[in-house]
Amino acid sequence: MRHKLRQIDLSSLSKWSLLTAGFMSALPLAVAQSADDEEEIFELSPFTVDGSQDEGYRATQTLAGGRLATNLKDIGTSVEVLTKEFLEDVGANDVQEFLQYTTGGEVGGSQGNIEGAAEGGSGGEVSSAGTRAEPHANTRLRGIGAPDTVRNYYKTGIPIDTYNTNRIDINRGANSFLFGLGQPAGLINSNYVQAEMRDQGKIEFQIGSGGNSPSFRTNIDFNKVLIDDKLAIRFATLNDRMEYRQRPSYRDTDRFYVAAKFKPTESTTLRAHIEEGDIMGNAPDTLLPTQAFDTFIQYRTPIDFFDNMQRFGDEEGPSQAQWEALSPEEQAQYVNLGAVPEKLFNNGSIWGYAFVHDGANGADPSFGMRPQVPNAGYENGNADEGIPGDPFWSPDGSAGGSPSMIFWRNKRNGAETNGGGPAQGFTSLDGFDFSKQNFGGNSDYYSHDFNTYNITFEQLFWDGQAGIEIGYDHETKDDDAQNNFNGWGGEFLIDINKTIPLPYVDENGYAQTDADGNVISMVRENPNYGRPLYVTTPSRRLVESEKETWRATAFVKYDFTDKHSDSFLKWLGKHTLTGLFDEHTDKWKYTSLRQQTYSDDFNIGWHLSNRDSDAPWHNYRAAANMVYLGPALQSYINDPFNPNTNININDIIINPSMANLLADNPSLPVTFWSLGPDAEGANWTHISNPDYVNNHLEPGNHDMVYEPAEDDPENPYFGDRSEYWDPGVLEGRWTVNGAQARETIIESHAVNLQSMFFNNHLVANLGYREDVVKNWSLGIPLEYQDISEEFAGNRQYAVEPEYFQARDGAYSEIDKGPTGDGSFGYGGVFHLPKDFLFFETPRNVDFRIHYNSSENFVPDASRFTYNAAGGGYEPLASPIGEGEDFGFTIDFNNKFVARFNWYETSVQNATASGMGAAANGLVRWALHTRYWAIQDLNTLDPDRNGVLDVDANGNPLPKWRLNQTWWDPSRLVTVVDATQWAVDEGWEQAKIDAGVLTFRPNGTAQKHGWLPNLQDSESRTSKGMEMNFTYNPTRQWRVALNIAKIESVSSDVAPMTTHILDNFFESYNEIKDFKLWDAADTRDHSAPFSNWFQNMINNYWVKKLQEGSTTAETRKWSGSVVTNYRFTDGRFKGFSMGGAVRYRGEGAIGYPLMDYDVSEDVTLRVPDVSKPYMSSSNVNVDFNAGYRTKIFEDKVTWDLRLHLKNLNNLSNDGLTTIRANYDGTAATVRWDPPFTARLTSSFRF
Repeated sequence: MRHKLRQIDLSSLSKWSLLTAGFMSALPLAVAQSADDEEEIFELSPFTVDGSQDEGYRATQTLAGGRLATNLKDIGTSVEVLTKEFLEDVGANDVQEFLQYTTGGEVGGSQGNIEGAAEGGSGGEVSSAGTRAEPHANTRLRGIGAPDTVRNYYKTGIPIDTYNTNRIDINRGANSFLFGLGQPAGLINSNYVQAEMRDQGKIEFQIGSGGNSPSFRTNIDFNKVLIDDKLAIRFATLNDRMEYRQRPSYRDTDRFYVAAKFKPTESTTLRAHIEEGDIMGNAPDTLLPTQAFDTFIQYRTPIDFFDNMQRFGDEEGPSQAQWEALSPEEQAQYVNLGAVPEKLFNNGSIWGYAFVHDGANGADPSFGMRPQVPNAGYENGNADEGIPGDPFWSPDGSAGGSPSMIFWRNKRNGAETNGGGPAQGFTSLDGFDFSKQNFGGNSDYYSHDFNTYNITFEQLFWDGQAGIEIGYDHETKDDDAQNNFNGWGGEFLIDINKTIPLPYVDENGYAQTDADGNVISMVRENPNYGRPLYVTTPSRRLVESEKETWRATAFVKYDFTDKHSDSFLKWLGKHTLTGLFDEHTDKWKYTSLRQQTYSDDFNIGWHLSNRDSDAPWHNYRAAANMVYLGPALQSYINDPFNPNTNININDIIINPSMANLLADNPSLPVTFWSLGPDAEGANWTHISNPDYVNNHLEPGNHDMVYEPAEDDPENPYFGDRSEYWDPGVLEGRWTVNGAQARETIIESHAVNLQSMFFNNHLVANLGYREDVVKNWSLGIPLEYQDISEEFAGNRQYAVEPEYFQARDGAYSEIDKGPTGDGSFGYGGVFHLPKDFLFFETPRNVDFRIHYNSSENFVPDASRFTYNAAGGGYEPLASPIGEGEDFGFTIDFNNKFVARFNWYETSVQNATASGMGAAANGLVRWALHTRYWAIQDLNTLDPDRNGVLDVDANGNPLPKWRLNQTWWDPSRLVTVVDATQWAVDEGWEQAKIDAGVLTFRPNGTAQKHGWLPNLQDSESRTSKGMEMNFTYNPTRQWRVALNIAKIESVSSDVAPMTTHILDNFFESYNEIKDFKLWDAADTRDHSAPFSNWFQNMINNYWVKKLQEGSTTAETRKWSGSVVTNYRFTDGRFKGFSMGGAVRYRGEGAIGYPLMDYDVSEDVTLRVPDVSKPYMSSSNVNVDFNAGYRTKIFEDKVTWDLRLHLKNLNNLSNDGLTTIRANYDGTAATVRWDPPFTARLTSSFRF
């Protein structure tokens, strides 16, 4: 999508005029000191840094000190500059290839040093979907979070690439003048190349090791002077076809860049640039996926539910007593659900239909089916009256229960963990080399389509003693990403089902029948019995962003030392006052899509469940994929019940997926269980309560009376219902299941003063800024999302743009800053004189001490919290960052520079990962349980006297109810009392107001969703030390060494969720063993309350008890050394050689369990963070060699360079554990960066 340039309004012009006038009033000071001097020719602009003064790995200037070119030795902030030579020596083209060489820098990806995947899945899994959708954004500084990415100090979402970048500046920690609004971790600035007043050019080719084919990259950079010293133009192009070792992962990049410079006078400059590009790829997945093979190998028993009903309680299965009387060999023939319920995986993420990809139909699905089929959807008939049930499930009308497709599930569901802890993944490459093959094939992708342009006007006055720069920057970026594998809920399984829930059909798709119309074969054999499969639900995300910035920067200098050299005023030093006005507008639209099922042959929603699931966004409509990825395990099929059959996990053969999962509208014929032509949501109306939206249980009302319809009290539904197997066509369509729009306008005013005293030995920097932030945020309720046919197959347009505008949503404003004050920063550098007090430094040694303190904040209107003290559902305060750096530098005449820095960086109100989901889940299930209890009380004990005697209409209850001693209605009251806090604190009303909670007439929730964007917070503090050494012993030899010590810890974790559990734990122990939806039944423990809550509670305590412990994937010690030597004479003249070594020390990856008293009567098994399991350390080794010479009569410099990376992993079999189980064994593993080779040939002229 392309966006037009916004028209300039008068209010913006008035702001520029005021700012310009203010600085013009300060210019007479500058006039006084230079009016009589001759005009000076300026080669370098004070507003830019181009790297021309860099020496090897040592940079001399930066804009990070206060928006003007400033000597690095004169600023106290922590700034690391990656020069062009450094980037070339480490063979880096982008952030994923250079950040791991920096001080404490971390980046994901195949060459990265962290995984960065999201944790907090309901099944304990991690997801790499987000990081693979934006690989360039998977970064972290100081172990505290991701930095902002900027180009020429304008915020950007465009990936950095060196084809149009001459250096990288990394500012670690808060910097109030650079970005009062920004990430507390810091920023990464890419310095775009500018047009220069000299002809030059470069053509570069790269070829590198890849996967199916080599990687290939070509970039051209050409600068041409059109009018001497007046006008120049520069253009650069990039064509990059990156192939990764993990096939078929790739990244295709095409970018085009044009820059121009016009200097009508020596003091006036107009600069402009424009860039367009598109990137598309399938990012490598460095995570080994989740698997349930271990549990399958342990238990093995196959399932044949739909043929012989091999389970307890049905007509062909034994009762519990009968089973206990069997021999062990006979017992092995059945699955005792009561004994191993935690090990059985009923339906996973599949609620509705699944597309089965088993290779029988090539890359397309072979057939579709419902792996989970509730028995309630079928008629059981009445055997006593001779009324048959459906011929498939209950031929004699007596079967009960819920037939489901069953798999042995992940071993995390054992009794010890009760469903807590990390999901078990693969921990070896022996059976399948996940580092070489992406098991999902080419079924995921991401794309970025972007455009940016910038126009900047610069005017200098009085020999450069004053100046002003006015700039306009505009950027649009459209992202599209689809994930089918290794997302939430994905898992490798073994299909242990001998049969599938489908009948045999004839050539027309109808069930085969005899002459009387009876179904001949009741069940179809499973053609994929014993095969490994991966179950996944497709997801897709679309992001549209537009950034626009107007900025004015002005400065004035005054040197008392020069102008008043004979007066005491010379002690006032020299000063540079810089002012900034900035107006930044950021528009952002996000659409989450899920592939949902539709059919013209039957109403899927109603046939699957009930009228609720007729909504296009409902989970029952979600299309799942069952992708079979290998042959059947023959030893298992031959003798499945023999526990002595040796099965090793590596015996299970996995092949990469060849399934086509990228079709927008996949469709296939299905055989479905039809409920008849009248079984439509519109016809199946509940007569007594036709209005499901407004006729609901009022908050806190526990005595709602159900009134049956007068005309048909026995049958509250109407419409004909008949049941039979019928052929139809099933279609998957991308459907919106979440959408947000945000607009943020930030007006910033800032001033910075740099002062130098005592012959420049003392340099002080003071900065102050105020920011006014205006936020609009809109989330679209699901019921407003269009599902009309005109949008079929292109569901991103289902969110109608005419009403999907951020300014129609909630508005919030921040004045000056989150605390009502501006952002203030100060710092300085003291250069020790050669003779200072009792110290005398050597002649060629400079010793300096630095200090800096600064703060900033992140204007984030996307998050909400719940304030039980009275604020209710309200925006969560923006994150606030503070930073402090201090240390010293020893400089040996610029040959050897050693900088030692100690820092403390903190952020308040950061997002506590997974805690918003935990809070939402706890409240939802507490209310769910409450409503079921209220429903039962209204039925069994409407007068609330604790005696089962009459129903809600005053009629006596059936005798069978009265005679059962195992019915205890007092338990229902206990549940209601235990969950009363959710009503008293307003959670229930907040959900109703948000439109995510509606009720049925019986008091249960009809629609019950989560509060949108609910998040909990935490504070994070990173303390550590950074050591940087730059050594240039000769012009030919350069060395850079960095060492970082990082201790990143969390505090004040999840205050909202903590408050919920403080209320809840008072009663949790009383009700944790009650059945979730039938609490009065004291016999049935098949679905205890704790099953739904324990995982969320465990997730909370895993997070909460890590207060004071190390952040995930953070290593305490890390470092790298980079060097290169070039021969300039002798027999090796022109050759060069160098290398790099990167080190990461041990880090915490998991914790053992301990008993923890969370309240007086409740003890839980929670992680003991005082006894962490530690990862191993990592060392990566690189080598490079090159040759440089002049060709074409010395007019062209040819440079040939070979880079060999990760020589330590030549065999490409290295693995790193990033999460450990509670017993210390590996749970989640990534493959290490593989060995790669790259040859670069460049021609400079």
